[in-house]
Amino acid sequence: MYNYYLFDLDGTLTQSEFGIIDSARYALNKFGIQVEDRESLKRFIGPPLFVTFREFYGFSEEEAERGMIFFREFYNREGIYNAPVYPRVKETLEKLKAGGKKLAVATSKPKPLADKVIKHSGLWDLFDAVIGPPLEKKQVGKRDQILEALSALGAGEARYKEALMVGDRKYDIDAAHDVGIDSVGVLYGYGSREELEQAGPTYIVKDISEVVGL
Repeated sequence: MYNYYLFDLDGTLTQSEFGIIDSARYALNKFGIQVEDRESLKRFIGPPLFVTFREFYGFSEEEAERGMIFFREFYNREGIYNAPVYPRVKETLEKLKAGGKKLAVATSKPKPLADKVIKHSGLWDLFDAVIGPPLEKKQVGKRDQILEALSALGAGEARYKEALMVGDRKYDIDAAHDVGIDSVGVLYGYGSREELEQAGPTYIVKDISEVVGL
């Protein structure tokens, strides 16, 4: 029986592509990079910003740091509030909470920004903890957020078998494997079925409401 539920944020709880894509376009424009294909900018959803600027645009460390500043300039002003909650998310969290489960957000989004999103979405009171890295941290592994979330929920290593990580990308699943907890890949987010199947989650679901039945 699972008693500790950890949720990714972008692509799992909130449909964050709108604000993130607009923020990415704004940042790239500052470097003279014009991107017409909005779909390609979904690569900014999930991984740390620093990593995305470096891997996909060949930025130097200094350029990546500046890119992060530009991205957050727009995101803090406008983008952060353009992330609607996916259907049935709130009802699912309420059911889990009513069943006595402990819930946490474990995200690579910096904690101050994650806090704003969760509060704006109306989900804040449903979580026992919201875990994200500090703003100044460049490269973030999801493993650290999962471990911190488990600790915040009071789930020691002996209770890892009672924990479940829910996410839409391979980063969520890989980190869950690394920590040694079960995982759920959700198909409605930003990762493809192929990506999730290759990562090998314990379960794959089409709708977040299916998590309650696990």
